[in-house]
Amino acid sequence: MAFSMLTSNPLKLLMGDGESDFVVTLSLVHQDSTMLNVKLQLFALIAKQPVFHQLRSVEQLGYITMLTQSYDSGIQGLQFIVQSTAKSNVNALIEMKLEKPKNLSEETSFYWGEFFYGTLKFDRSEIEVSPFS
Repeated sequence: MAFSMLTSNPLKLLMGDGESDFVVTLSLVHQDSTMLNVKLQLFALIAKQPVFHQLRSVEQLGYITMLTQSYDSGIQGLQFIVQSTAKSNVNALIEMKLEKPKNLSEETSFYWGEFFYGTLKFDRSEIEVSPFS
C-alpha cells in the first residue's frame, strides 16, 4: 500500500497561551476517491496506536496526542495533533538539536546524510532552532 501522495509540506498550526500549547499538522493526501479513501482509512487505523505510543509514551511530547483523518472540500488528509506544555518541550528540542555529536561516527553520519539526500544544510541544527530563539 503506497501513500505517495502525501504532501511534502504539510500545513502546521502552532497555537496556545504559553501554558498549554498545541500543534496541528495536516497532510493533504488526495481528492475524493473510493479506493484511496479506504486505503487512507486503513492506514489511519493501523498507524493510530503506534503514533500515540511514540508521541505520548516514548517521546512524552504531550498529554494529548492523536492521529485522525480529515475531510475538507473533497480533499482527504491525515491530521496529527499534539497538545502539551510546550515551553519545556521546546527547550528540550533546542537542547537536543544543539547537542554536539558524541563521536566521530555520529558526526560522519550527519555529513554523509546531507550529501546523500542532496540537502547540504551543514548548519541544519542552528537553522532549525532559530525560530525558537
